[in-house]
Amino acid sequence: MSTSSPWRLARRTLAPLWQVLLGRAPRRVQLPIAFLPGQVGVLRRGQPALLLLGDNGTRQRLLRRLLETELADGQVTWLGADADALRALGPLVVDAARSGRLRALAWTPGAAATLRERGDAFLLQELAACGLRRGELLLVDLLPPWLGGPAAPGGTEAAPDAVPEAAPEVSAAVQQAVAALQRWAAERDAAPLLALAPLRHRGQALLPLFERSPLPCMAQLQRHGEQVHFEVVRWSGGRAGTVQDLGFGLVESADGGWQADGSGLALDTHALVTASDAERVITLPDTLAGAPDGAPAHWQVCDSLDAVVAACRYAVAATVLLPHRSADELPALLDTVRRLRAAHPHALKIVVREVGGQLRYNQELALVRLGANTVVYRNIGFSRLLQTLVELRNQTYARRVADEAAPDLLAQMKPDPVRGYLPLQAFCDAADRMLQRTEPLGLAHCMVQLPLLPQVAHLDALAACRIGRDGDIVSADAQSVWVFLFACRAPDVEPTLKRLFAVPLAELFHQLRMRPEPDAMRRALERLRRNAVDAVTDYSDVLQALQPQRLEVSESGFVALQPAGEDTLPAPLDEPPAPPAPRTPERVVLRLRE
Repeated sequence: MSTSSPWRLARRTLAPLWQVLLGRAPRRVQLPIAFLPGQVGVLRRGQPALLLLGDNGTRQRLLRRLLETELADGQVTWLGADADALRALGPLVVDAARSGRLRALAWTPGAAATLRERGDAFLLQELAACGLRRGELLLVDLLPPWLGGPAAPGGTEAAPDAVPEAAPEVSAAVQQAVAALQRWAAERDAAPLLALAPLRHRGQALLPLFERSPLPCMAQLQRHGEQVHFEVVRWSGGRAGTVQDLGFGLVESADGGWQADGSGLALDTHALVTASDAERVITLPDTLAGAPDGAPAHWQVCDSLDAVVAACRYAVAATVLLPHRSADELPALLDTVRRLRAAHPHALKIVVREVGGQLRYNQELALVRLGANTVVYRNIGFSRLLQTLVELRNQTYARRVADEAAPDLLAQMKPDPVRGYLPLQAFCDAADRMLQRTEPLGLAHCMVQLPLLPQVAHLDALAACRIGRDGDIVSADAQSVWVFLFACRAPDVEPTLKRLFAVPLAELFHQLRMRPEPDAMRRALERLRRNAVDAVTDYSDVLQALQPQRLEVSESGFVALQPAGEDTLPAPLDEPPAPPAPRTPERVVLRLRE
């Protein structure tokens, strides 16, 4: 019967109702750790939980207390036990195994092949034949069938003469084990299921492999010095939500378990372990610009974006360094970032380096929302790039990846196809339209008011403005020039304005009033609309007649004061101001419209 059967759903709903009617509290299975917050440590029905164990002593204490607690109320099936492990847990557990309350079963040598041949559900049929009952706790040592035998106690060290397992084989084994665990949980959706695994296998950390799986509950229990720590990767609590990346210091309790000592700590998951490929960098030749000796050690240089994706198939915590050359290649770059992040949700680092064209802020934000960890700007040298990659080595990607496809997200983050001078009413409409459209995306814009000096005419200031990118627009009211900068953060406003104007700002304006907040921009636009009457001059025709060789008028009626293609990106903070224009624009006396 399928997991979505209405009879199965009815059983799950009616069982708690009968318990309430009979005066029985629903049986709650949880790890032997007291004083954890909320639902952390509770083994919920239908949600498989994975616990990684750091050493043999911690494993034995956990199993002993968990089994003693559960066997006092019912039966337990433990898959993966052998005779020595059973005897080490004490007389109470041994007596329960002899009486049949604990079904201690061991994996057979050919278990993995049998599961592949007959399917994961075949295991539940065998367990049922051995006496597994509906609703009882199933405890599974998860990895032995797929890794060719039982893990070493604790799994923390490799044997002295052991050869480290190839990363692709271990990764494939973990994927198969997780898929089987999910299938078993789906088939036994009315019972708790706890899987145990070591922290390491032959020296290779397993947490990064498990961490990118869809398992809802995952934690590790390991000793740091004299204290045991319970470190939660994620733990779903149903309606209570999910707890992530929290660590709890534990002290031993009198009943044989542990209790949290109150020292909760937010954790960076990958500060807990180090993946074997953490120093590996996968890249393309263009990113090596400025490298004095070519590609460093541990770097793999591929010849295409598809080759980079293929090289990352079995990567865990490697770094992918991708080049941004030009705007034409940006869609392909975005698609590659999205594919890599979909395959490696957290541990893989994705870094984009500017080696040609410079990214606008909205394009940089699109890369980050699709999965990039950071962008390295083109003014950063190769030695500083290497330092940045080292600093990112233990970073995890914790953001929510955008649902939109790369072309759709890029289109949403693009400015409207308008630039340069606009009459005041059209300026307000265009700025307000871009604000409303991009607000859900988290794009930062700025609107700047530049009050004119008494001796400076409006036309002089407007003619000195050079705008070459869509979304950057300018207008004027009776006292000021107004500039709207699309996808421009507040720290970048002043250097951007220095590039927009051909003469120093101090020669045109006596003040710079910046509005980076959306609400402040909307209030300013509303005031400008009220003043956008016939008494405010439209400079479009005069500007076009004044310098026709430098102006382009689009079909929509706006005037571009600079031909397309010239950058208006923020200049570095230490860049000297742009030199004055070779000649001062002709002063034209204007009269207000009647």
